[in-house]
Amino acid sequence: MQFTFDVMELLTKNKKFVFIAISATLVTMMVWSSLTLQAQSAVMEFDKTNFHTPLKIDNKYFPLEPGTTMIYTGMSEDGESFRNVFVVTNETKVILGMHTRVVHDDAYVKGEHEEKTDDWFAQDDEGNVWYMGEYTTDLTNGGSHEGSWEAGKNGARAGIVMEAQPKVGDKYEQEAAKDVAEDKATILSANEKV
Repeated sequence: MQFTFDVMELLTKNKKFVFIAISATLVTMMVWSSLTLQAQSAVMEFDKTNFHTPLKIDNKYFPLEPGTTMIYTGMSEDGESFRNVFVVTNETKVILGMHTRVVHDDAYVKGEHEEKTDDWFAQDDEGNVWYMGEYTTDLTNGGSHEGSWEAGKNGARAGIVMEAQPKVGDKYEQEAAKDVAEDKATILSANEKV
């Protein structure tokens, strides 16, 4: 699945609206595993001793400041309009013995609320943002939680959602829960705008 984003609205608690163009870096970094390139894999092993302030997520490509709401709108490959409301909270969840940031993510397709998810993120000391899992509720399928996973449970591992220093050609796992959630990313570009 691949999305084309049209506009990102950044909303703050004081309800100021700021429209900004999304850096293609963010979009192209989140390319799914169906793409193949001659590239090197970014090898980063999760080690919780590398997380001294895991809730301070200030990666320049993926900052998660509590109180921020990001709204992504666009069209899916099959032409359906979508809207994701991504709310960075002050809530935390302990995963693998460390605190992670909770982000509420609501997905709408053709105006219908189809999915709600709590995503869990942490940033290591180098500035890489790790994806620690998600609790998903599919509102179109009787409230199914299929696709939910948590690092450290049932063989699931933490994945990288955004590198601190992305290099074109880097490939890495974003979600690493076998037969549940297995997303991968490839860095295609670091200097484009859309």
